[in-house]
Amino acid sequence: LTDESYDSMSDDIDCTGDGTTSITCQITDLGSDGTKNIYIACKDSWGNKDTAATNTDLTYTLSTVYTWSGAGDGTTWASDANWDGPSGYPSTADHKAVINSTSNSINTGGALTLGELELSGTFSGTLTLGGDLTLDDSASKNGNLTISSGTLDVSASNYTINIDGNWTKTGGTFNSRSGTVDFTKSSGTQTLNSGGTDSGSDFYNLTHSGAGTVQLQTNAIKITGNFTNSAGTFDGGSVSDILIYRDFTLSGGTFTSTSGTLTIGGSAGDFNMSDGTTFNHNSGTVKFIGTNTSIDVPGTITFYNLTIYKGWSGNAEDLRYISLDPADTLIVEGNFNFARGYCRNGTIDANGSITIGNETGSALGANTNLLIDNDAIDQSFSIPDGAGAPKITLDNPNTTITILGDATGGSLIIQQGTFVGGS
Repeated sequence: LTDESYDSMSDDIDCTGDGTTSITCQITDLGSDGTKNIYIACKDSWGNKDTAATNTDLTYTLSTVYTWSGAGDGTTWASDANWDGPSGYPSTADHKAVINSTSNSINTGGALTLGELELSGTFSGTLTLGGDLTLDDSASKNGNLTISSGTLDVSASNYTINIDGNWTKTGGTFNSRSGTVDFTKSSGTQTLNSGGTDSGSDFYNLTHSGAGTVQLQTNAIKITGNFTNSAGTFDGGSVSDILIYRDFTLSGGTFTSTSGTLTIGGSAGDFNMSDGTTFNHNSGTVKFIGTNTSIDVPGTITFYNLTIYKGWSGNAEDLRYISLDPADTLIVEGNFNFARGYCRNGTIDANGSITIGNETGSALGANTNLLIDNDAIDQSFSIPDGAGAPKITLDNPNTTITILGDATGGSLIIQQGTFVGGS
C-alpha cells in the first residue's frame, strides 16, 4: 500500500461510524502473509482532508499458517489448543497446515479443505483422513502437498485427495490403501514427485480431471489400481517407469508417456482410449504384462517400442492374452517384442525390429495380422518351434522370416521379402 492523501488514495474503501468515537472499515483481502501497513485518511464535515503527512498508519502482521503443537489432546484436528499460529485451526483454502513435530496420531474428523499441507521435520506420527481432503489453490495458497516425514493415511474408508497444486514426497509414508488421488488444477502445471515405487509411496487410483497439466518429476511412479486421464495433459516426462497394475483409461485430453517404460497389467490391465484423445509415445516403451488385457483404441494408436509379456501358470492353455478389436491397428515405430502370451484380432504394424519369444504355446494368433513393410531396414526374424504364427503380410525386400521347426498359424501374403519354411 502507498501512503497517500485523502484525494489520491487508490483502491479506497469507505468506512462507517459516527466519525467521533468509532470508525469501522471492512477489508475483504488482506493479501499474503507477512507484515503490512494500512493507511487511513479522513475528511471532516467542514471539508478538511488528511494529507499523506497527517493520515493514520496502522501496522499489522498477517499469518494464515498453522503449526501443529499437539498441546491439547494431541489428536483432534478441530481443536485450537493443538495448533500454534492464528486463533482457531486450519480449515479453509486460505490456510496452510504444517505438522513438523510430535508422534501424535491425528484425525481430521471429517472432510477438510486447505490451501497447503506439509508433513515435515521430526513428525513421526500419523495424519489420518476422516473425510475427503481438498488442497485448493483458489485463494492465497498454492494447493501443494508436501510429505517428508510422518504418515498420511487415507484411512480404511479410502477417502479421496483432490489436489490443485504440487505433490512432493521426499520421505515419510503415504498409505494409499484403496483410495483415489485426483489432480484437479484447472490451468497451468502441477508437478508430481511420487517419492518412488515402494509400498509407502505408491498410489491406488490416480485420476487427472483438471484441464491443466500434471508433470511427473524425479521418481518413477507405481499405481496399484486404475489410472484415468479425463482432461488436460498428463506428462510422463523422463522418469524411468510408470507402473499401472490395473486399467489405463484415456477418456479426455492428452497422455504423454514416459521416455522410459510404461507397464500396464498385473492383476488386470485393460487399455482404453476414447475418440478425440491423444497418446504421445515420447520414444518410450509400452509393456503389457500380467493377466488378460483388452485394448480399445479409436482405430489406430502409435507406440514407439512395444513389449508383450503376459502371465501364465505353466500350461500353454493358460497363457494370458491381449485382445484387440478386429478393426484396430497398433503401429510400432521402434522395437516389437512379443515375448510371451497370446494375441487376438487386430493388426500390428511393425516398423522396426521384431522378436518372437519361444515360450511354449505363445502365439500372435491366426486372427492377428502382422504387417511388415518398412523397406528402409532389415526386419528379419524367426518364429520359434511350436509357436503360433499370425496372419503375416510381408512387404519388405530386405526381410527374411524363418520358421524354426513346426509352427501353426494364419495366412501368409508375400509382396516383397523372403520366407523360409520349417520342418
